[in-house]
Amino acid sequence: MAGTLTFKVSEVRRLVEHSKACTEHRPSHEDLFVPEYHKGGEVKKDENDWPDSKNIDLCKLPAGLWLVADQGVYLMSNGNPSLLVEEGKSTNVVAYAAESDPKAGGEFDDWYEAKGAIMGGDDSVTTLPITMFEPVLAVLSDDAKLKIKVTSRQIQVLMPKIRNH
Repeated sequence: MAGTLTFKVSEVRRLVEHSKACTEHRPSHEDLFVPEYHKGGEVKKDENDWPDSKNIDLCKLPAGLWLVADQGVYLMSNGNPSLLVEEGKSTNVVAYAAESDPKAGGEFDDWYEAKGAIMGGDDSVTTLPITMFEPVLAVLSDDAKLKIKVTSRQIQVLMPKIRNH
């Protein structure tokens, strides 16, 4: 698994602004295992011996964007309340990667295989801190593209090369 994902800056900026504006953030699967996010600094277990999500202090979770691989690859805000497409509905605003966007009209095999090649075969959610995006968003206009490099060892928001004329 490895590759580069391309996103519209205007869409990413909207997600970053939402997450930063929220005082509470939703936990990813990984966050459930982090003691400092739990009330009392201790991971409490539920009846199934799994970290109890009700013990998470949503104010302690940092602002971030979730990099999600399931029905395509996309970014979404971890802010609470969620950034919804329409008030009263449950669909979140997301920014799809151009390489794996099921709504772009391409063939299923194309976006699905791109998802697997870049993100691996399993569905996943990885929290990326807002600080990864801020330096890049500071230099890119809304009509530009933001690139995220994914390898088996790391995820990196790429700083564009700025040309001086």
